[in-house]
Amino acid sequence: MERQIRSANLLDLVPLGIPPQVSLHLDPLQQLVFSYHPWRRLLNSFLHLGKPSYTLLCHEGGKLLACAQAWEGRQRGTWEVGYLGLWTAPETADETWEELLRGLGAEAGRRGQVRLLARLPEEERLELFQRAGFAPFAQETILLWEGSGRPLGPLHPQPRPLPSDALAAVHGLYTGLTPPIVQQVEGRVPAFWQAGPGEEAWIWPEQDRVRAYLRCTRGSRGSRMEVLLEPAFRQQAPAALAWGLQQASPPVYLVLRAYQGELVEVARRLGFQPYAEQILLAKSLAVRVERRPMLAGRRAGAPRGTVTSTPSLGKI
Repeated sequence: MERQIRSANLLDLVPLGIPPQVSLHLDPLQQLVFSYHPWRRLLNSFLHLGKPSYTLLCHEGGKLLACAQAWEGRQRGTWEVGYLGLWTAPETADETWEELLRGLGAEAGRRGQVRLLARLPEEERLELFQRAGFAPFAQETILLWEGSGRPLGPLHPQPRPLPSDALAAVHGLYTGLTPPIVQQVEGRVPAFWQAGPGEEAWIWPEQDRVRAYLRCTRGSRGSRMEVLLEPAFRQQAPAALAWGLQQASPPVYLVLRAYQGELVEVARRLGFQPYAEQILLAKSLAVRVERRPMLAGRRAGAPRGTVTSTPSLGKI
């Protein structure tokens, strides 16, 4: 029987509700902080609830074999691959998922996206993603704080809620801390740092710049924290993280990039313990660009010496 790759519809809610034999959550915190069900993600996409998402299925003889789900990322032009499921023999997982990942890339490109991102928690699956066109560009460490001995400490200067006019300053902090290749791959813009639903963000300002930024996402099962901290402000790192813990509901998961390694020991002194690591992957997508017709050099039949009417192109 021939395999069929197609977009999911509402009739697929029932088969997606059956637990798969094998599943891969590409962002562990999505599963740890929020309860996750592929059928619910599909339903929410039809009800226009939450981030726009896309579900791709693999069928054979009318039977569901596998699915892949991606959703709109924080930055424009980005989809994040978040879930892979398999309802058939586990030994066929990599081959089937590779086909679905390629299909997600093609669909994202048709919809005007410029990149696919993924957070891979299992290094043994890296080759699968590389065959599908993904490349690693960074690594994250997840640390867990379970709520014992909530730390308190003086803060100077005091943090304040992130105002919209400080987004550019936060983005400047990010570009100063982040390797250029990572910035190029992620394509973030200042609006990325704005707090979304279920989130709060704070800054530590000083004159015309931001010295630290902290965002807390609260879910039904815990909280997630992300932090940016200027090197010269590092002595205030314990107080900044302690502030975040006062605002969060345990368990709290702190996400640090490899180039923020100096903060790992600070977090450990506050009671955080290493929990997991994940590889950040990206796939660049070709986006169709409408090509303008070439302008004729001279209208047929126009007398020599006359100037044809052409649009102004402005300065280059």
